[in-house]
Order: sequence, then structure tokens, then C-alpha cells
Amino acid sequence: MNRPSKLLIISIIALAVAYPVVATASQTPYSPTTRVTTVMKTSTNDIGAQLAFPATTHPEATMLHVTVPAHGTTGWHRHPFQGFAFVLSGDLTIESKGHPPITYHPGQGFAESIDTVHQGVNHGRVPVELFVVFLGIQGHPFAMKAQWPSSKPLPASIRWVVAVIETTCPPMNL
Repeated sequence: MNRPSKLLIISIIALAVAYPVVATASQTPYSPTTRVTTVMKTSTNDIGAQLAFPATTHPEATMLHVTVPAHGTTGWHRHPFQGFAFVLSGDLTIESKGHPPITYHPGQGFAESIDTVHQGVNHGRVPVELFVVFLGIQGHPFAMKAQWPSSKPLPASIRWVVAVIETTCPPMNL
């Protein structure tokens, strides 16, 4: 076979393989003026565990707008169901028991961990705003309070001192 024939055959094969990809990429369920940006596409959550969705005949989606004040926290908690968050403003650091902290910035999305004690921390001077969606079961909470990630809760007298310090003293940024 001569060189032009080989090139023609390779070109036809390449076009045949690429055509479905090009056709699929040009098709969209939205109008041409609608802009769609993928924020996150994942099969794992923020600590690397596989996503999990409840098998139920009573599903419930909860959509939240969450604001964490400057130098504030969400408090230690855990989620029994899968949640997804999008950072609207501020920088949020997720501290999870047994995992290194992860900081998310405006425009980033993440999948919340399930049944892992964690908290969101705002080390900044402006509030953190999040858009969050949980996929759960009707009548069941999407979040539950948890103890500090230690084996024993702090005594009430120390919790009171910590609360007074947190509300009266500005955080030190070292």
C-alpha cells in the first residue's frame, strides 16, 4: 500500500473514532446561552471514602445556606448521610478525626464525610458562606452533634472557660 493510501485509511479511522466524541460534546440539554460549569465530579468524599447513598423508599433532600462567622467553627459533628458543599465565600478548613485538615476556597465544592467526626473552621476575618445539599431519609437528621475528638468530654467548668475565651478574646493568627 502506498503512503497516501495509508494516510487516508488512518484519517478515516481517526475520524470514525472521534466523531461520536465530537457529536456528544456538541450536544447539550441546555440552550446555547446557558453556561454550565462542573464544580465537582467525584466518587469519593473529602477523606477519600467511597460515596454512599441511603437505600430508602422515603428519600429527602435538604438544601442549606450555611454561614460560619469570622474566627468561628461549625462545632464537632457528623453526618449519617451524604452531603455536598459549595463554598460561596471565605475559606473553610475541615478538621476530621484521624485525617489531615483540608481547606476549601470560594468556588470549590466537596463531598462531606459520613459518620466521621469533623468540624468546619473559619480562620479568616470574613464569614464563610456555603451552599450545602444532603441526600437523606425523611424524618432523620442530616447532622448530629459530636464530642471533641478525644476519648473524654471536657468537664463543664473547662467548657465554660473555653466558651468565655472564645467569645471575648480575638483569635491569635500566628
